[in-house]
Amino acid sequence: GHQRLDKGITVSEGTEKNLTEFHALVTEGVEQAIRAVVEEDEDAMARVKELTVEVDQRMADAPVHHIQRLTAEEPGRIEAYRIEMDMMEKLRQIFSYSVAIVRHASGGVEFRVPLVFEKAS
Repeated sequence: GHQRLDKGITVSEGTEKNLTEFHALVTEGVEQAIRAVVEEDEDAMARVKELTVEVDQRMADAPVHHIQRLTAEEPGRIEAYRIEMDMMEKLRQIFSYSVAIVRHASGGVEFRVPLVFEKAS
C-alpha cells in the first residue's frame, strides 16, 4: 500500500471496485471459517465452499481485466498492474487458509476445485 502511495500510482475505479469486492469475499471467507470452527457451524462451512467458487471465478477473470489495464494509456500502468496482481494473489492466499480451516473442521473432507493458477498435479 505504501509503495503505491509513495510512487503516486493510482488505480482505476473499476480496479478499485474489483479489489474491494474481492477483499470482501476473502474477509467473509475468513469470518465464516472462524465461525465454522468456533461454533461447529455447518452452514458456515457450506458458505466457505460457495465462496471458493466465487474466489476461483474472480481469479480466472482477473487476467482479462489486467490485459485491459496494461493496454490503457496511463502512466505507471505496468507498476499498477504488478501491485494489483500482488494484491490479488495475497488475498487468494489468505482465502486458501480459510479453506484449510474448514477442511480441517469438516474432518478433512475435500471440497475445493483447483484454482486456475495452480499447477495440476
